[in-house]
Amino acid sequence: MAEAIAAKRKSGWASIALGILFWLPLLSGVLSRVVKHSVWFRDYGAVGCGAEKWLQGRALYDQAQQCADIQALSYIYPPYLAQALAEPLRLLGQQNLMWAYAGVYVLALVALIWIVIRSDRDVAGAKRSWFMGFLTGSSIYWGNVAVVAHALIGASAVALRKHPIALIIALTLAAAVKPVFLIFAVVFVLMPWPLWRRFVYLVVALALGVAPTAYFMATGGALAEDWRRVVVWAVYTDKLGDGFFGWLDLMRLAPATTAASIAYVGYAGLMTLCALLIAEGLKLDLERRVLLGLSLAVLLIPRLMPYDFWLLGPGLLGATAAAGAFAPVPARWIERGYLLAGIVALVGNLADLADVTQRIAMLALALVFVGFAGWVVLKGLAAPRALWTRIWSGAEAAQA
Repeated sequence: MAEAIAAKRKSGWASIALGILFWLPLLSGVLSRVVKHSVWFRDYGAVGCGAEKWLQGRALYDQAQQCADIQALSYIYPPYLAQALAEPLRLLGQQNLMWAYAGVYVLALVALIWIVIRSDRDVAGAKRSWFMGFLTGSSIYWGNVAVVAHALIGASAVALRKHPIALIIALTLAAAVKPVFLIFAVVFVLMPWPLWRRFVYLVVALALGVAPTAYFMATGGALAEDWRRVVVWAVYTDKLGDGFFGWLDLMRLAPATTAASIAYVGYAGLMTLCALLIAEGLKLDLERRVLLGLSLAVLLIPRLMPYDFWLLGPGLLGATAAAGAFAPVPARWIERGYLLAGIVALVGNLADLADVTQRIAMLALALVFVGFAGWVVLKGLAAPRALWTRIWSGAEAAQA
């Protein structure tokens, strides 16, 4: 008995040590910035510089015009973000405005870390760290506004049971800054609601989310055209990321083609179908459906950047834990697939090979996810008639 307890304790410490290992790229990157006294928040600096340009009446999207008092990357957001910050900038100044943003940013990081480590009590703590290997120090020290958007969406989604409208508001705000965040509306597709309710929430979220961008493109004139050119350059030329566009780049295929767009629609449809099969076949509860929807949305982001990985793991691990409750062996193999992808990402980030390894790891995750859904089908957990009943009437009604 004593030997068994000692072996279990040793195994527990080994799991904790492995879990900590996956945080190394993130922690070492941040520590390196602190030690070297490097510049922080350059991504946010683009927004601050954009607000300064707006105040001074300068060309917002002229990359040759920068701001002397702030180190910034190129401003690629819609003009109304710079316009919204112009008055606070005039009152506070660049340095104080950045400190105010830093306070919001820290709260966003706390929310994201809480979702990662506390979202599903049935998932071992060490396993929740497997996906941290995808994150690097740049996920924090660049200060990208996407981190705040991810936190807003994640926190609103976790509160979806009582306040579904909160997620719609969060998506509308996030999509006004980056339209790509509308992908997270896929969360509504997986809810245990009747089909009509899922459809209504999805359509409302998409309509409200796309409205600001559509209105600006229709009425913005030359400014809208300038923004469109900057976005096309950033998305299709500057950095293709580690998701679908990154895979195309590995195959030496251009993402800005009709064929690539059709392929992406097929990929997004397949992944959403897989998530629906897993959610309905395993009869996931609402909380795990929400987390699965968040993870699915990350998999669907075509231009996946380092700051986009925060919400990748919880939903995948939660769904696998549900499968493990009655089929431990297949669930362990699925988890091993996640672990292998996490190790590839971890090694690549530590060895400065992330340009290739991140893309390979994400492709591996997508394939494991498809295999997970295939197992659900082969196991007979997603019989067409029962599946349709759960989707049409709502999982909660079908179960009653």
